[in-house]
Amino acid sequence: NTNVVIVTKVLSGLSQKQLESWLCFISHAFNDKKTYDIIIFTTQPYEESGAGKADISKLQSIAKPAKVTIVLESYPTLEEHLDRMMTKEELIFLYSRCHPGRSELTWDTHCTDPDGNQYRNSVGYMWQAEFRAYHIWTHPALTNYRYMMWFDADALIGKAWDDDVDPIRVMIERKLTVMYSCYPYGTHSRDEELGKILKSVYNNRTICGVIQTKDEKHIYPKICKEDYGKLRVIGGK
Repeated sequence: NTNVVIVTKVLSGLSQKQLESWLCFISHAFNDKKTYDIIIFTTQPYEESGAGKADISKLQSIAKPAKVTIVLESYPTLEEHLDRMMTKEELIFLYSRCHPGRSELTWDTHCTDPDGNQYRNSVGYMWQAEFRAYHIWTHPALTNYRYMMWFDADALIGKAWDDDVDPIRVMIERKLTVMYSCYPYGTHSRDEELGKILKSVYNNRTICGVIQTKDEKHIYPKICKEDYGKLRVIGGK
């Protein structure tokens, strides 16, 4: 289907290894058959920001026969983002959350709520959240597509999809505009019932995470001895 595109976003070419794994898992799971186009948005010019490790041709070779396109999402520097996309009031708000002045602000600067909330995120991470929630919907790179599947660049699909698994078909048949995978499941933490189920399956142990092998070709559950189940659901019904 030429109206479908798979999309993700990274900050720079330093995500090369991560993207190689991401593309490999997506291809193995379903896209070696579906061959949907893939667009990877990048905040900084990809190859220039990759410290010599960024290689677009390698990404294309992993994804083939699907086509991979790297798209610079907006302005190439943080300075241009600040000057062209934010009002004076928005900049004052940003600096109040991120503390350093304009000259010290970088994509890696971490920001927090004024009340000292423990959850701190980088400027780059917050920008990707804004881009995905707002700017992406009118980006010219997506003009020729009707359906988009978004996968975070660190989301690895651990199992090949069955032949009857096709979210795009569901979107078309049910005339959907937006469909969330996993909604409304989310994260289960300290779940006693889940813990009992996991312990019955994993020899009186539970799963508390996921491990990727050093060759970045496989993922396995991290087995722990906790009483409660802790699971970030990555597949709904």
